[in-house]
Amino acid sequence: MPPDPERVKQIVSAALDLPENDCDEYIQQACGADADLLEAVRARLGETISLHVNKTRTVAPGDVLAERFRVLRFIAHGGMGEVFEAEDLVLHHRVALKFIRPELAQDRGLMARFRNEVRLARTITDPRVCRVHDLHQHTKADGKPLTFLSMQFLEGETLSARLRRGSLSPAEALPGAAGHAVGPRLLH
Repeated sequence: MPPDPERVKQIVSAALDLPENDCDEYIQQACGADADLLEAVRARLGETISLHVNKTRTVAPGDVLAERFRVLRFIAHGGMGEVFEAEDLVLHHRVALKFIRPELAQDRGLMARFRNEVRLARTITDPRVCRVHDLHQHTKADGKPLTFLSMQFLEGETLSARLRRGSLSPAEALPGAAGHAVGPRLLH
């Protein structure tokens, strides 16, 4: 019996959110002893990478965007686009820049909903929620427009990466669950 396509898609999606060097270990753990699932995941991941990841990145380290942000390094990618660490040259601190894929940025309805989510996200002031600073536009040298968010840059492990290592103890889970804090789904 072939692997469940939804399970394959779920594993590939989670793997794409990981740093590249953690991807294979995650896939092997997620597939366990199911060799057919592992083969299907690797094939789908290879197709996805060739379509998305191996394309030229949106920006490169050293690029200065909107005369304000110097790109430092690539962090991750997801369904909405790519995330980079950058230095805010005006306020002199590190930020995360989340780029919206150009084809999504051209959808007026989607961008109106996205701007509304950004407005709502800016009203949340909870230490468990990443702060959203602003929505920006930048035109690259080739004339292509870029739309991106500047956000609080947080070091550390993502919740999804932590859960892949095992369940949270009650002591680890309670601080996050007690406030039921949530933010907009900006990248996935």
